Amino acid sequence: MVVTWPSLLLAGSLLVVNLGLSAMLRLGMGRRLLLAAARMVVQLFLV
Repeated sequence: MVVTWPSLLLAGSLLVVNLGLSAMLRLGMGRRLLLAAARMVVQLFLV
């Protein structure tokens, strides 16, 4: 699979948004939510 810059930017922006939401909503579980978001993004690219 070839990863292009637009897809990298999209994935990065999604991670930033998810990190911001997790930080605001659940400070204690931010890391777990970020990992879950990262896994979701990876799965979207693999499909």
